[in-house]
Amino acid sequence: MKNLELPTTGLDAQKRSPPTFPRIRFYEACLKTALELYRARYEAKLLASVRDQEVVEGITDRPSVFHGFERDPLSRINDIVVEDLGWHITHNDDLPEVSPEDRIIYIVNHPTLTASFAWAHFMGEHFAENEVAVGKDQIIKNPFYRFIIGELMQMAEKGIFINRDDRSEALSTIEDASMRLLTPGTGAIIMADAHRPYPSRLRKETARWSKKFPDLDVESWMKRTCFPRSGGLWTISQSTSELPNVRFFDCTVVEPEVTHEYGGHMHIDVREISRIELLGEPENLEHLQGKLVEMWKRKGTIIEEIRT
Repeated sequence: MKNLELPTTGLDAQKRSPPTFPRIRFYEACLKTALELYRARYEAKLLASVRDQEVVEGITDRPSVFHGFERDPLSRINDIVVEDLGWHITHNDDLPEVSPEDRIIYIVNHPTLTASFAWAHFMGEHFAENEVAVGKDQIIKNPFYRFIIGELMQMAEKGIFINRDDRSEALSTIEDASMRLLTPGTGAIIMADAHRPYPSRLRKETARWSKKFPDLDVESWMKRTCFPRSGGLWTISQSTSELPNVRFFDCTVVEPEVTHEYGGHMHIDVREISRIELLGEPENLEHLQGKLVEMWKRKGTIIEEIRT
C-alpha cells in the first residue's frame, strides 16, 4: 500500500502557504469550526420550530426536516480542515456503491474530533446522505461538550446517546432509537473501540484487555486503536434485522499522527462486510466478538502502512 497512488477526495489542494507556527493555524481552524457549529445550531433551532409547529397542526407526525441537515455544516468544516491544515485526503479505489434506500451501519475506529468532521463529510458525500452517531451521553450532559456539539446533535436527531457505565441501559437506548432513526438513506456510526487512541488511554486499554483476554496477545497488535466492544453493534444489528436494505461497512480512519501539524495525510478505507461474515450463521455474539478483533487487527495494519 505504501507505493500505491491512492485516489483523493477532490478537495485537498494546499491553498494557503505552510505556516510559521502550525499550532496557531490549528487553533485558528478550531475557532472557525466552533463558529460553524454555532451557526448550524442556530439553523437547527429554526428548523426545530417548524417541525414542532407541523406536529401541533397535525400536518405530519414525524417531519424529516433534519434528514441530511448536517451535509452543509460538514462541508464547510471539511473545507476549513483541508485548507487551513493543508491535509491531503485519500481513500481506497474500490468504494462500495449504494442506493438511496440503503440503511448503512458504519463500523469505524475512533478518530479525534478534527478527523471526525472530515470523515463524516466524506461518508455523507459518498454514501448515506443522512447520518446519526452512537456516542456517550456526556456529549449532552457535560456543559462544554453540550455547548460545542451536544445540543446541536440532540436537536437535529443526529445522536444516540448512551450511558457507558450502565451496559443494560446503554443497550436499551440503542434498541429504542435504532428503529426510529435508521431510515432509508441513513448511516449509523458505531465507533466500536469507544475511545480515542491517546497514549495514556492505549496504556490503560492494553493493560485491561491483556488481563481479560491473555490469549489474544493484545500487546502485539493494539498499538494504534483501542479494543473493540461488541455490545452496541450487536444490539443495533438485532434491532434492525427486520428492516430492508441494511448493510454493514467496515471503515478505517488513518488521521495525521499529530493533528495540528500542517500538511498531514488522512486516509479513509471503506469496505462492505456481509451480515453473515460479521455476525455468523446462526448469528451469535461470540462470532461478532472474534470478527471485530480480526477487523481491528487489519485496521492497525492499514494505519501502520499509511503512516510509514
